[in-house]
Amino acid sequence: MSRHVLIFLILALPAAGQDGWLHLDSPAHFRPLADRSWTFENQTFTTVRDPRILEDLTTKDTFDNFELTLDWRIDPGGNSGVKHHITEEIFLIHEKPGYLQGRRASRAELPPGGRGQNYLRGLEFQLLDDQRHPDGARGRNRHTGALYNKLAPTASPALPPGEWNTLLLRVHRGRLEHWVNGQQVLSAPVSGPPSPISLQNHADSIAQFHNIRIRRLD
Repeated sequence: MSRHVLIFLILALPAAGQDGWLHLDSPAHFRPLADRSWTFENQTFTTVRDPRILEDLTTKDTFDNFELTLDWRIDPGGNSGVKHHITEEIFLIHEKPGYLQGRRASRAELPPGGRGQNYLRGLEFQLLDDQRHPDGARGRNRHTGALYNKLAPTASPALPPGEWNTLLLRVHRGRLEHWVNGQQVLSAPVSGPPSPISLQNHADSIAQFHNIRIRRLD
């Protein structure tokens, strides 16, 4: 881990065990997965590439005003994100190859051996290999630190794919902040209903998450 990431952790995070912070480095804090879409080993969650049923890793609890911090890394060409204030949950049956290709249905309609996806619409802290993933060429509002497809980050302090980075996501009284490796890269007014928080499996790449902590804000 780089020196500036360590400085950020010291300055921005409370001492270990301080009241209010919940550690989420356990599958017990997340909804059970219908299929093998993630693995958990050595306190680290890892996406499974192109699973039969594609699912985000979604918390059991809901949150409105909160601070979330975690470490993440993606492979070269990687794509992931952190979603919150989710407004819609959609199940898609994939009838042809490709991400987000399919028809809306209920999970019960998925035939044996069929392929499906549980898709969540909401606000997303984008995590991307800006240079290699095709989404990076579609605009800076899809780069790491962006409010996905809405607002671009003001800086690009993420370390290269394969290295661990730290993010801080804060939502408080209608104000959203994105921090990457100790540098604030976005601030904007937002609104949305309280909801679970989810870590995205984008199907086409590997992403890893650990040191996941969250606390509620008044």
